[in-house]
Amino acid sequence: MKRTMFVCVVVAVLLTAGCSSAQQPRESSSPTPDVSTRELIIGAPTEPTAPLPDDWGGKDYWTSLEHGVLVYGAAGSSSCPPVIESGHVEDMTVYLKRADYEGRPCTMDYRPLRQDITFADGTPFTEDYTIVVEKTPVADAQDSSSSAPGEKLLVRTLDSEGFIDDPNFDTGETYWRTRVVDAQVIYEAGGAGGCPPTLDSAILNGNTLTLHGTDHGDGPCAESYVAVRQALSREDGSDFPADLKVIMDNPTGYYSK
Repeated sequence: MKRTMFVCVVVAVLLTAGCSSAQQPRESSSPTPDVSTRELIIGAPTEPTAPLPDDWGGKDYWTSLEHGVLVYGAAGSSSCPPVIESGHVEDMTVYLKRADYEGRPCTMDYRPLRQDITFADGTPFTEDYTIVVEKTPVADAQDSSSSAPGEKLLVRTLDSEGFIDDPNFDTGETYWRTRVVDAQVIYEAGGAGGCPPTLDSAILNGNTLTLHGTDHGDGPCAESYVAVRQALSREDGSDFPADLKVIMDNPTGYYSK
């Protein structure tokens, strides 16, 4: 009888210990990620397929949420695009760094762009996040006046008669234009007679052609009208890149108005 009671007590103790251990929570092997260390994936800029928003909130960019994706949009020169280059998260604030081209010559076109930004871990963006866009100077490697000077072109003056009457030359937006003819870039411009918009030099760096206008200072410039036509060519006579981008760098104050 005593032996039977002893066995029952042992079994009861073991059962109680088993139930106690089963009720204890297990430690998670996958800790919850810290939102402040989440990595961002910055998508490549693309052309927007939908119309741009009418109200940008007084800023030169806009942001929105689409199915948990942060969408950044802006518009600017195709040679100096206002793209987001990097970003990081601090608590519930997303800091995006945008290229700043202040003081650099840029083409005078205007193109919109869009970038999609996501969390690398797949977490969706919500309206709880604050978005801050900061401007940062572009790297020196992107500057056409950096240590890589590029290829200096031959500049030759041509007869300018007739092109001002060309209906395709719209002086309302810009005073100059370029077009590629065979292995030459033809530069045409119209401006003040006292400060003719001639080119002193032209530099080809990759697929970017930078035009350096003659420096007439801040004038004064005569109000008479003058037309200029010049031909640019490479020393070896080779063709220009098919995706050539042209930038104007004119230090004369009259042409920066």
